[in-house]
Amino acid sequence: MTINLSKGSSVESVRTFLAVQLPDTERSKLGAVEHAFGPAGQGLKWVAEELLHITVRFLGGVSSSRLQLVEAAAALAATAVSPFPLYITRLGAFPNERTPRVIWAGLRDDDGLASLHRLYEEVEDALTKQGFQREERRFSPHITLARARDTVPSAERRTMGDRLSAIRDSVDVSGHFDVHELLVMRSDLSRNGPAYTPLAIAPLGA
Repeated sequence: MTINLSKGSSVESVRTFLAVQLPDTERSKLGAVEHAFGPAGQGLKWVAEELLHITVRFLGGVSSSRLQLVEAAAALAATAVSPFPLYITRLGAFPNERTPRVIWAGLRDDDGLASLHRLYEEVEDALTKQGFQREERRFSPHITLARARDTVPSAERRTMGDRLSAIRDSVDVSGHFDVHELLVMRSDLSRNGPAYTPLAIAPLGA
Protein backbone atom coordinates (compact mmCIF):
# COMPACT_ATOMS: atom_id res chain seq x y z
CA MET A 1 0.00 0.00 0.00
CA THR A 2 1.08 3.61 -0.45
CA ILE A 3 1.18 6.24 2.26
CA ASN A 4 -0.70 9.19 0.77
CA LEU A 5 0.81 12.56 1.68
CA SER A 6 -1.32 14.85 -0.46
CA LYS A 7 -3.89 17.19 1.04
CA GLY A 8 -6.07 17.36 -2.04
CA SER A 9 -5.77 19.97 -4.78
CA SER A 10 -7.87 21.88 -7.26
CA VAL A 11 -5.01 21.85 -9.79
CA GLU A 12 -6.20 20.23 -13.00
CA SER A 13 -2.80 18.95 -14.09
CA VAL A 14 0.09 17.97 -11.83
CA ARG A 15 3.66 17.56 -13.11
CA THR A 16 4.44 14.11 -11.72
CA PHE A 17 7.35 11.69 -11.50
CA LEU A 18 8.33 8.58 -9.55
CA ALA A 19 11.65 8.70 -7.75
CA VAL A 20 14.13 7.20 -5.34
CA GLN A 21 15.31 9.66 -2.71
CA LEU A 22 18.93 10.13 -1.65
CA PRO A 23 20.00 10.44 2.00
CA ASP A 24 21.37 13.80 3.17
CA THR A 25 24.93 12.48 3.47
CA GLU A 26 25.07 11.51 -0.21
CA ARG A 27 23.39 14.72 -1.32
CA SER A 28 25.96 16.77 0.56
CA LYS A 29 28.83 14.88 -1.05
CA LEU A 30 27.38 15.38 -4.53
CA GLY A 31 26.78 19.05 -3.81
CA ALA A 32 30.54 19.54 -3.56
CA VAL A 33 30.87 18.97 -7.31
CA GLU A 34 29.47 22.45 -8.02
CA HIS A 35 32.23 24.08 -5.97
CA ALA A 36 34.89 21.95 -7.66
CA PHE A 37 33.79 23.18 -11.09
CA GLY A 38 34.53 26.78 -10.15
CA PRO A 39 34.22 29.39 -12.96
CA ALA A 40 33.90 26.62 -15.56
CA GLY A 41 30.49 25.77 -14.10
CA GLN A 42 28.94 29.22 -14.46
CA GLY A 43 27.10 28.16 -17.58
CA LEU A 44 25.53 25.24 -15.73
CA LYS A 45 22.22 25.29 -13.86
CA TRP A 46 22.93 23.22 -10.75
CA VAL A 47 20.33 21.08 -9.01
CA ALA A 48 19.92 22.14 -5.38
CA GLU A 49 21.23 19.54 -2.94
CA GLU A 50 17.83 18.97 -1.34
CA LEU A 51 16.34 18.12 -4.76
CA LEU A 52 18.88 15.47 -5.82
CA HIS A 53 17.19 12.15 -6.60
CA ILE A 54 17.00 9.26 -9.06
CA THR A 55 14.08 9.51 -11.46
CA VAL A 56 12.45 6.14 -12.02
CA ARG A 57 9.67 7.40 -14.29
CA PHE A 58 8.76 10.91 -15.43
CA LEU A 59 5.09 11.25 -16.32
CA GLY A 60 4.75 14.96 -17.00
CA GLY A 61 1.31 16.52 -16.57
CA VAL A 62 -1.18 14.16 -14.93
CA SER A 63 -4.77 15.21 -14.29
CA SER A 64 -5.70 15.39 -10.61
CA SER A 65 -8.34 12.73 -11.15
CA ARG A 66 -5.69 10.24 -12.32
CA LEU A 67 -3.14 10.75 -9.54
CA GLN A 68 -4.70 7.92 -7.55
CA LEU A 69 -3.99 5.63 -10.51
CA VAL A 70 -0.31 6.62 -10.41
CA GLU A 71 -0.19 5.98 -6.67
CA ALA A 72 -1.84 2.59 -7.14
CA ALA A 73 0.70 1.68 -9.84
CA ALA A 74 3.58 2.73 -7.59
CA ALA A 75 2.22 0.61 -4.74
CA LEU A 76 1.80 -2.44 -6.97
CA ALA A 77 5.29 -2.08 -8.47
CA ALA A 78 6.95 -1.57 -5.10
CA THR A 79 5.52 -4.77 -3.63
CA ALA A 80 7.30 -6.81 -6.31
CA VAL A 81 10.83 -5.64 -5.40
CA SER A 82 12.63 -6.06 -2.08
CA PRO A 83 14.79 -3.27 -0.63
CA PHE A 84 18.21 -3.04 -2.28
CA PRO A 85 21.50 -1.11 -2.04
CA LEU A 86 22.80 1.37 -4.60
CA TYR A 87 26.41 2.53 -4.96
CA ILE A 88 27.30 5.93 -6.42
CA THR A 89 30.54 5.59 -8.35
CA ARG A 90 31.59 8.34 -10.74
CA LEU A 91 30.82 11.51 -12.65
CA GLY A 92 29.73 11.53 -16.28
CA ALA A 93 27.83 13.58 -18.85
CA PHE A 94 25.18 13.44 -21.56
CA PRO A 95 25.38 13.38 -24.55
CA ASN A 96 29.14 13.03 -24.09
CA GLU A 97 31.89 14.30 -21.82
CA ARG A 98 33.55 16.45 -24.48
CA THR A 99 30.63 18.88 -24.85
CA PRO A 100 28.28 18.06 -21.95
CA ARG A 101 24.71 19.23 -21.62
CA VAL A 102 23.97 17.26 -18.45
CA ILE A 103 26.42 16.45 -15.65
CA TRP A 104 25.50 13.36 -13.66
CA ALA A 105 26.66 10.89 -11.04
CA GLY A 106 26.48 7.24 -12.06
CA LEU A 107 25.63 4.03 -10.24
CA ARG A 108 27.63 0.82 -9.94
CA ASP A 109 26.53 -1.99 -12.23
CA ASP A 110 25.68 -4.70 -9.70
CA ASP A 111 22.73 -6.58 -8.22
CA GLY A 112 21.39 -3.37 -6.68
CA LEU A 113 21.28 -1.65 -10.04
CA ALA A 114 19.60 -4.74 -11.49
CA SER A 115 16.92 -4.38 -8.80
CA LEU A 116 16.43 -0.73 -9.77
CA HIS A 117 15.92 -1.81 -13.40
CA ARG A 118 13.43 -4.41 -12.22
CA LEU A 119 11.58 -1.74 -10.22
CA TYR A 120 11.39 0.38 -13.36
CA GLU A 121 9.96 -2.53 -15.37
CA GLU A 122 7.39 -3.22 -12.64
CA VAL A 123 6.43 0.48 -12.71
CA GLU A 124 6.03 0.40 -16.48
CA ASP A 125 3.81 -2.68 -16.32
CA ALA A 126 1.70 -1.25 -13.50
CA LEU A 127 1.25 2.13 -15.20
CA THR A 128 0.25 0.40 -18.44
CA LYS A 129 -2.45 -1.49 -16.58
CA GLN A 130 -3.73 1.85 -15.32
CA GLY A 131 -3.99 3.23 -18.85
CA PHE A 132 -0.71 5.16 -19.15
CA GLN A 133 1.50 4.86 -22.22
CA ARG A 134 4.83 3.07 -21.97
CA GLU A 135 8.03 5.08 -21.94
CA GLU A 136 9.75 4.85 -25.33
CA ARG A 137 13.21 5.89 -24.12
CA ARG A 138 15.62 3.40 -22.58
CA PHE A 139 15.88 3.58 -18.80
CA SER A 140 19.28 5.04 -17.90
CA PRO A 141 19.37 5.57 -14.11
CA HIS A 142 21.60 8.39 -12.85
CA ILE A 143 21.60 11.39 -10.55
CA THR A 144 21.39 14.67 -12.47
CA LEU A 145 23.68 17.29 -10.92
CA ALA A 146 23.53 20.12 -13.47
CA ARG A 147 22.31 21.10 -16.93
CA ALA A 148 23.96 23.48 -19.37
CA ARG A 149 21.93 26.62 -19.96
CA ASP A 150 20.37 26.87 -23.42
CA THR A 151 22.42 29.97 -24.25
CA VAL A 152 25.80 28.32 -23.58
CA PRO A 153 27.85 28.00 -26.82
CA SER A 154 29.70 24.82 -27.79
CA ALA A 155 33.09 26.34 -26.93
CA GLU A 156 31.99 26.93 -23.35
CA ARG A 157 30.58 23.42 -23.11
CA ARG A 158 33.99 22.11 -24.19
CA THR A 159 35.49 24.05 -21.28
CA MET A 160 32.97 22.33 -19.01
CA GLY A 161 34.01 18.97 -20.41
CA ASP A 162 37.68 19.74 -19.77
CA ARG A 163 36.88 20.70 -16.19
CA LEU A 164 34.84 17.53 -15.69
CA SER A 165 37.83 15.45 -16.81
CA ALA A 166 40.12 17.42 -14.51
CA ILE A 167 38.08 16.99 -11.34
CA ARG A 168 36.84 13.44 -11.83
CA ASP A 169 39.76 11.93 -9.92
CA SER A 170 40.00 14.65 -7.27
CA VAL A 171 36.34 14.84 -6.23
CA ASP A 172 35.13 11.74 -4.41
CA VAL A 173 31.41 11.20 -5.06
CA SER A 174 31.43 7.52 -4.11
CA GLY A 175 28.92 6.34 -1.56
CA HIS A 176 26.07 3.94 -1.01
CA PHE A 177 22.61 3.80 0.48
CA ASP A 178 19.71 1.37 0.78
CA VAL A 179 16.48 1.91 -1.14
CA HIS A 180 13.37 1.09 0.90
CA GLU A 181 10.65 3.03 -0.90
CA LEU A 182 9.41 4.52 -4.14
CA LEU A 183 8.01 8.04 -4.05
CA VAL A 184 5.32 9.67 -6.15
CA MET A 185 6.47 13.28 -6.51
CA ARG A 186 4.87 16.51 -7.62
CA SER A 187 7.07 19.09 -9.38
CA ASP A 188 6.15 22.78 -9.45
CA LEU A 189 8.24 25.04 -11.70
CA SER A 190 8.95 28.70 -11.00
CA ARG A 191 11.55 31.36 -11.75
CA ASN A 192 13.35 30.31 -8.59
CA GLY A 193 13.62 26.72 -9.80
CA PRO A 194 11.55 23.59 -9.20
CA ALA A 195 9.96 22.58 -5.92
CA TYR A 196 9.23 18.92 -5.23
CA THR A 197 6.44 17.66 -2.99
CA PRO A 198 5.97 13.97 -2.07
CA LEU A 199 2.42 12.87 -2.85
CA ALA A 200 2.72 9.21 -1.79
CA ILE A 201 5.27 6.72 -0.48
CA ALA A 202 5.25 3.11 -1.65
CA PRO A 203 7.37 0.84 0.61
CA LEU A 204 9.35 -1.82 -1.26
CA GLY A 205 8.43 -5.44 -0.66
CA ALA A 206 5.41 -4.47 1.45
